[in-house]
Amino acid sequence: PELMLRMVDRFEDLLSHGSPLSFAIFVPSWPSLPFYKRLESSKYLRRSTVLKAKDHAFCDGAQHVKRQMHRPSSFDTGIFVLQNKEGADKWPISKEIMTKLTSAMLKPKGLMDLADYERSNRRKHRHHQQNQQGKKMWKKQKLID
Repeated sequence: PELMLRMVDRFEDLLSHGSPLSFAIFVPSWPSLPFYKRLESSKYLRRSTVLKAKDHAFCDGAQHVKRQMHRPSSFDTGIFVLQNKEGADKWPISKEIMTKLTSAMLKPKGLMDLADYERSNRRKHRHHQQNQQGKKMWKKQKLID
């Protein structure tokens, strides 16, 4: 949360310099935390919305080793668009644009829910650990390198 607060400070500093700037910021919806309150009250806030966790997903950072590219969200997600006047004039953010943005994040059809996703990953992790233990046993017995 402290890093996210510093992020908001940095965005607001950049936005104060007069060059056209626009930032779309995606963060966990944690309204009680200082960074979130700062985003909600920023003088540069043009649009914001919250996506419910059950309704959207993310591309998993470990998608190259996962069975599924997408990961169900663990938290509601706040989306904030911060723009200075020059940025808002150059790239106006309409309700339609926000709708397209949030629609792009909707959970893909067939994606398992969060509980099933986490259970699946725990099973894979246990299987990996068992494989590692088996390899150690075989090495100890000098049956493999």
